[in-house]
Amino acid sequence: MTDEEVAERLEKVSYVFNPNEMKMINRAKVLIVGMKGIGSEVAKNLILCNVLSVTLLDNEVVELKDIGSQFFLSPNDVGKCSRSEASIEKLRELNRFAEVIVSKVEKLSEEYLKRFDAVVLTNNKSLTEVVEISNICHRNNIHTVISDGRGVFGWMFCDFGESFTVSDVDGQHPEVLLIEDISRGKQTKITFSDFSEPVLEEGDLVKIFEVQGMEEINQIETPIRVLSHKRSSIVLDLDSTEFSPYLVGGLVVQIKQQKHLTFKPFAEFIGSNSSQNNVLDYAKFEFASHYHPLLQALLIFQEKNNGKLPEFRNHTHSNEVIDIFRSINLKADNPFPIESIDENTLKKVIEISAGE
Repeated sequence: MTDEEVAERLEKVSYVFNPNEMKMINRAKVLIVGMKGIGSEVAKNLILCNVLSVTLLDNEVVELKDIGSQFFLSPNDVGKCSRSEASIEKLRELNRFAEVIVSKVEKLSEEYLKRFDAVVLTNNKSLTEVVEISNICHRNNIHTVISDGRGVFGWMFCDFGESFTVSDVDGQHPEVLLIEDISRGKQTKITFSDFSEPVLEEGDLVKIFEVQGMEEINQIETPIRVLSHKRSSIVLDLDSTEFSPYLVGGLVVQIKQQKHLTFKPFAEFIGSNSSQNNVLDYAKFEFASHYHPLLQALLIFQEKNNGKLPEFRNHTHSNEVIDIFRSINLKADNPFPIESIDENTLKKVIEISAGE
């Protein structure tokens, strides 16, 4: 790839992120653990976003089955080198400005993890190890993403620290609405033209521009809060009693608000109180309470079996995972045990979980 092609790609990235976000990305050092399908996709996207450095950690030798899910590998790599080593040159070709490194460490110590701003854990094989790494990252304010594919299913967990600010909660452009009328009062009502269909909600912030007549409203620098909304109007927390009468024109522009979030480490979501934190899929309502215990049971199974997942349609393995699932469900500190376990569906999911 030529310098011009790299520069063109980086310019496209700048349209997605604001300048402050681009600075954070350009300074970020990221560790990716596991270079199967998910890890390779994450590495590709981060490198194209021009992070400062990406460190790849996967010491397992390339197997034939890896080629089906990892597009940086070829048949020539099978049995010859690790997935990280086989991928690095093709990843470096994506962006010569991003440093791509192969790590061969055997144990992720706290001292080693503190070198990074973010850690992405994939190809996970042990609940104990995942919890340990998550705890280390959380107390050192290292952003953490943990993810895996399990057959046709997948899961992802994010921990961005005790205090994380989202500058744009929906990724949409701010609303710009044409004003048709403004009614004066202790609270100011703005009616919009037929061409504007507002999606503003209670609590949103707006500024007003280009109004003729009631020009005092144009001079308000502080964003104004929306108190209520209807299909073609909003009511603002603004006393306009003494303002000049409205004549014509004007725009209402939505001011995007930051949102402050608090994240917790993995153990607090995969442990006894996980049922409280499930995001329900209402299309599969009855099975929603099974998600976290099943994930936990699969990781425990792997921990007992040298990192291996249950074999395809192996009933002995699926029954073992279900037994682990039951023991998790019956824990004394589980405030929301599942009354009726859907073992038939569990078995179907477990017996394809090794697929990639």
